[in-house]
Amino acid sequence: MPDIHLLVPCSAQKTNPASKKMCISTHKTPDLNQSLNAWSIAFNQTPERYSSSSLYTGQAFKFAKKLAKENEFKLSILSAGFGLVESNTNLPCYNATFASNVNRVPSPHPVWWSSVCDTHLPGISISKYVAAHPEERFVFCLSKEYINAVQEDLRHTLDSQALNSEKIIIITSSIPRTLQPFKSQFVKVSRNILNHPKAKECGLALTDRNIIYIATYLFVEQLRLTKASFNGIIQTLTKDLRSLSAPKRPIRVKRDNSFILTFIEKELDKHHDASQTLLFKLYKEEGNACADTRFRSLYHKIKLTKAQRD
Repeated sequence: MPDIHLLVPCSAQKTNPASKKMCISTHKTPDLNQSLNAWSIAFNQTPERYSSSSLYTGQAFKFAKKLAKENEFKLSILSAGFGLVESNTNLPCYNATFASNVNRVPSPHPVWWSSVCDTHLPGISISKYVAAHPEERFVFCLSKEYINAVQEDLRHTLDSQALNSEKIIIITSSIPRTLQPFKSQFVKVSRNILNHPKAKECGLALTDRNIIYIATYLFVEQLRLTKASFNGIIQTLTKDLRSLSAPKRPIRVKRDNSFILTFIEKELDKHHDASQTLLFKLYKEEGNACADTRFRSLYHKIKLTKAQRD
């Protein structure tokens, strides 16, 4: 049986906080290449590093790491800061993301991804990674931000005449237009999966941010139990997901200012410099209620307090 690779995004949560020079916001300019050059210099000047498998500490990443270990998959990580890296690649703690916050990498993201993968930085492109393992198979678990960023690299990979379509499955919540010709290799996931009878088995919180990981768990379970082809499981799982109804939206609990301020401060410690939009989304996903204008005001209050404290 060919080896299977599980490829997942990096996580915002790291072993330690990143130094200022390893925050992409420090180096962002209107010129993408200039930003990348400054980022590369900062990487070379940062000696303290960790293996990527121990660097990332987010809940979803830990789940993917455990899933890979239990099923003897090779785990690799798609890093917004460095490209596609293997689990034993040594990296410094850093802040660089495709998500919307102050450490979002320069746009356009597909250009940034291509450029990062074509430097002396540790990562490589998806197409080079797949080509280096011609007899093996690949399971991609990608958020909307990541699928949009790597879409050209994926298109080039899937478009390869030498590539057997049985080799790759992509689990995501969104299929960009450029990848529509290859949609038979995708499992497209919606929040309906939260109603799947086996969703709780994976141990993740049943929230929107975990839907692609829950789907990955279901795929791996079918692969383990049936030993079916990738294409066969894609068809079965897609049919299964289409039969699910949307979960009812929870009744949200109104919170006082003290609760919300504590929530924001805690999340900012976990998701360094996360945007107000992201934190409001996380706040609501946990079943809490608050007017967006009130949340925005409290968010800026915490940001101001942290800036004065620093």
